[in-house]
Amino acid sequence: MKTIQKILAILLIAVCVVAVMPKNVVMASTAAEIVGNVQAQETADTKFAEDLQTTIGRLLGFLQVASGLAAIIMIAIVGFNFIVATPGVKDEMKQKMLPIIIGIVLVFGAVSIARFVLSVAA
Repeated sequence: MKTIQKILAILLIAVCVVAVMPKNVVMASTAAEIVGNVQAQETADTKFAEDLQTTIGRLLGFLQVASGLAAIIMIAIVGFNFIVATPGVKDEMKQKMLPIIIGIVLVFGAVSIARFVLSVAA
């Protein structure tokens, strides 16, 4: 049973990576575009900064989605085990639930702080 859960978790993460991650984009400019025009250089730098901010934003979004899905799956598994467990095992299930909840709070807090820093830096 645990093998099936691991395989499903890996497949779910793989689908999220494919759906959320940015496409491969080449951000190179030719030398002829930049050499004679100072505004082109400033525009290229600004575009690169915006593209970098967009890429980091997508990575943070992926982190939120992946960690949210993993947390939901872990909470569901622990919750199901809590429901069908004997009274002696229920205390162990309660102890397993606390780190999951703390992890969710840390991930979403870190992503929120990173997004705030990106918005201030832009």
